[in-house]
Amino acid sequence: MRKYERLLYMKIITVANQKGGVAKTTTTASFGYELAKRGFKVLLIDLDPQGDLTYYFNCNTDDTTKTMYDVLCGSESIKSILIEVDDNLCIAPSDLLLAGAEQEMNRTGKEYKLKESIEELENYDYIIIDTPPALGILTVNAFTAADEIIIPSNAGVFSTKAFVQLANTMQGVKKYFNSNLCIGGILITRYNPQTKISKAIREMAEKMAIQLNTKVFNTYIRTAIAVEEAQYEQVIIDDYNKNSTVSQDYKSFVDEYLN
Repeated sequence: MRKYERLLYMKIITVANQKGGVAKTTTTASFGYELAKRGFKVLLIDLDPQGDLTYYFNCNTDDTTKTMYDVLCGSESIKSILIEVDDNLCIAPSDLLLAGAEQEMNRTGKEYKLKESIEELENYDYIIIDTPPALGILTVNAFTAADEIIIPSNAGVFSTKAFVQLANTMQGVKKYFNSNLCIGGILITRYNPQTKISKAIREMAEKMAIQLNTKVFNTYIRTAIAVEEAQYEQVIIDDYNKNSTVSQDYKSFVDEYLN
């Protein structure tokens, strides 16, 4: 596998979609894992109170574990909560307490809390943030901290209403908190190229991309039962079955993103 040169600056990517079931967490996990395999130093931040990304990497938390809740509420630094997954890969875990963070993050400048905590970090090439479906203060924090957004979306959620909501949140963040924020692209997930509707799905995605001033990645992630099996076993899809279509697709996606 080709090894890429380390970045001269840290790049922060938020993976977001307010709809569930679009492989958002699988995309975050596989994206970060593949980048780490190519020699980049990667940090994954789990901002979803459900903690699926934390669970995915078998980083189960208990009452004594410090998580992103403690970071956003100001009692811990982000450096103090990191869990090393592999040589080039760390994760900042989540737990259900994050669901109440919005009520506790009530001070002026609460939108910048994640950005401020990330500024403590060094030696990472990529930080990838997994966000909750709801477009609340946690997602605003992720957008404020990010350089770009990647939107995973499957055939069932290409609704104008959903994308308008995401675009409105992004535009509000651009106006008040992060003028450099952009959408890196739409990644089609859970895709079945054998269906008759596949062409229509692609065309609809292209229309949405034009509205959001972005693109649709050429790579699409095919649907496969191996994803659910890997999640159940708490194993990254490439380790569970490196020959699966999904594993190969995410490798191709990372190649496309980097090149």
